[in-house]
Amino acid sequence: MSYRFSVLEDKSRLVEIHSLTHDCLVDAGRITPVDSGMFILYPKLNEIEETKVLIVEYEGKIIGTNTITLDNKHGLHSDLHFPDQTNKARKRAKRLCSSWRIMIDKTHASVTVLMDLIEFTFKVGRQLEIDACCFVFRKSHALIYQRLLGLEIRGSKQYMLDSSAINSEEMVFMFASIQTIKEHLMKRKKPSK
Repeated sequence: MSYRFSVLEDKSRLVEIHSLTHDCLVDAGRITPVDSGMFILYPKLNEIEETKVLIVEYEGKIIGTNTITLDNKHGLHSDLHFPDQTNKARKRAKRLCSSWRIMIDKTHASVTVLMDLIEFTFKVGRQLEIDACCFVFRKSHALIYQRLLGLEIRGSKQYMLDSSAINSEEMVFMFASIQTIKEHLMKRKKPSK
């Protein structure tokens, strides 16, 4: 299968991102379906110039996405639930970002597509001269990202995604330097002896 990775330039296609987000969160049992079929994570961050929406397309359809937001006057998505940890990260980084809304359609979900999306995200992050990144994941996914990217857990708390969330769940704030992420990605690419 041939996947195309790019930065979303056509903002009218955000509707597709919101639809994909809705479907992925419903499939994961994190929200109840809504009539519009769309779920908008962090609406204020979607439209600002510091946010870059990354997409994976298959046959012209967006089947995956991730988003990077450079630190800015509006803040990062992690400020909402982890303000203290986000501020500590700001003190450790010269050019901080957050990575959020990583979603892949269930018919295309695979480790290969996930890793290719992460590597594309890392490539875009390097172009933006980012030196560290904040993440918020479900606690059940934290170990995966620790292994894949060398992320460190810096805080955890129970919260609901929003009013359409089914249950509160334990979420973790994770952080890593771009150098650490690069080293972990390089280790994965080395052939085993």
